[in-house]
Amino acid sequence: MPVESFDKTFLSVGIDLGLKTLATLSNELKITNLDLTYENKMIKKYQKTLSRKKIQQ
Repeated sequence: MPVESFDKTFLSVGIDLGLKTLATLSNELKITNLDLTYENKMIKKYQKTLSRKKIQQ
């Protein structure tokens, strides 16, 4: 996959990392957090299942 190149503008952007939004840039662009609700539910389910299994020796 080729990488697209851009012209140099010599402008800088500040990045603020947070809890509500993953990142807020100084140009007012906000990058939201990932929604991991389903993944967390599945991890909890499998951890519960594994913890109830007896270890075979």
